[in-house]
Amino acid sequence: IAVPIQALLFAFAHLPGWWLVFPAFLFGVILGSWRVRFRSLLPLVLAHVILNGVALAPHFATQYAVGVRSYPSWREIDLLATKPADEAMPALIGFFADHDELVSAHAVEIVLARYRDEAEPYLAEALRSSDDRTVDRALSAIEELEYSHHSCARLKPQVRRIAWSHRKVIIQVSAVLTLRALGDEAALHEI
Repeated sequence: IAVPIQALLFAFAHLPGWWLVFPAFLFGVILGSWRVRFRSLLPLVLAHVILNGVALAPHFATQYAVGVRSYPSWREIDLLATKPADEAMPALIGFFADHDELVSAHAVEIVLARYRDEAEPYLAEALRSSDDRTVDRALSAIEELEYSHHSCARLKPQVRRIAWSHRKVIIQVSAVLTLRALGDEAALHEI
């Protein structure tokens, strides 16, 4: 009786992945049976470690590959964070266009963490970029700055222009969300 009960508890410990409940239940039955058979926890621990290792190996390999690819850019961004705004911000804005999502997000993170008080003129320049990723990341940064009570009110006209006239709808939607963060009720009403 104890084996299926502990197997059920083991299965529910692996929620919220509902797809894991049945396989975890079966594995719990096997582990519980081994506990009765071998009278030791060591085989159970080893089996669990091996199963997790096999199941998670592809995930770890992917994460490692992403880390190897992203690390040089991350390192460069972190080094930029030690420099004055006039030197670092143009380069950080350049990373907004990086096709590696982790790299571009890290550049925005550094702008928000280190250069929030000096960011507005550089973000204004980024909004004029012909690169859609740069514009989208700049809109995200403006939205985050506004939510953290650093006013970017002077950027409202540029954000309005993007909301009305950008060639990509997804960028227009980002601009509308940024206008909402900026509290531009008049522009939202017009749109």
